[in-house]
Amino acid sequence: HFISHVCTRHFPLDYVLTHAKAAAVAARSANAAAQFASQHSIPKSYGSYDDLLRDPDIDVVYVGSIADSHSKLATKSILAGKPTVVEKPMTISLKET
Repeated sequence: HFISHVCTRHFPLDYVLTHAKAAAVAARSANAAAQFASQHSIPKSYGSYDDLLRDPDIDVVYVGSIADSHSKLATKSILAGKPTVVEKPMTISLKET
């Protein structure tokens, strides 16, 4: 299984090491994504979440971004046909649910 991580703040490294292979990371900044990928030996990095979602090698997406972007990123991932795991609640308000 491959998992991509769409944030640079929280990374479930223990989970990834035992259950999946980190294939890519994305962030709003290509430099931040590349730095995170380098620090964690992740082969691909993207400065765009959309670019990561278009990658056919990504089987599962882990959304661990800041809470107010969970809904947007998880929805994009789901609509891209990727199984998606969201770190915290998918939405931060009842209105978003």
